[in-house]
Formats: sequence, structure tokens, C-alpha cells
Amino acid sequence: VACLTSLISVCIIAALTKVPWPKAEKKRETKHTPLLRKDLALAGMNQVAVWTQRPFNYFPRFTQEGLK
Repeated sequence: VACLTSLISVCIIAALTKVPWPKAEKKRETKHTPLLRKDLALAGMNQVAVWTQRPFNYFPRFTQEGLK
């Protein structure tokens, strides 16, 4: 619960301060998408766009290798 709370806090702070968030989003279908769509339909949510997020290194040179 503490981890989830801190993650939500970070997301809210990032949204309020417009901090760049290191992620890439794209619309994508996976092998689990049909199951997800079925569960969402049972919950009354139809025609939901499914997007995936992939984190990436926003500052690639600020690593031990990049600073050498």
C-alpha cells in the first residue's frame, strides 16, 4: 500500500509540475488483449482503447558508463 501511495503521489506531482516522464505509449494488441477486453465488457466498458507503456532511460548518458 505504501508503494502504491508513493507511486500515485509521484504521478500527481509529475502531472502538476509537468515533469517529463520517461515512457513511450503506443496502441498495441497483445495475446492478453482479448481477455482484457472480455473482462472490461463484463464490467460494462466497451470499445476501450488499449495502450501499452514502455519505460525508457530518459537520460542515457547519466549512467556509470555514460559518465566515463
